[in-house]
Amino acid sequence: MDALVACLLLKNAEPNATDIASLVSTCKTDFPAQLMDEACNAALQIYKKAGGDDKAAKSQSIRDNLVAALNTMFPALPQRRAS
Repeated sequence: MDALVACLLLKNAEPNATDIASLVSTCKTDFPAQLMDEACNAALQIYKKAGGDDKAAKSQSIRDNLVAALNTMFPALPQRRAS
């Protein structure tokens, strides 16, 4: 859930450590409850689709489906070509 919130705050499906560290000041202040609701709902939908039980919670498919959802929400920018 914390990684999902970080991705939503950063609008980035694959934040690096520097990106996540930049959230410290944001996390020390109030941020919209709607963001937490969005993260919770996204995770809950994926959990329910995976079966909604203890096996689903521990499954690799949960992670894979969260990553796929994030990549849909925040497509990666094309890599710059070296000149």
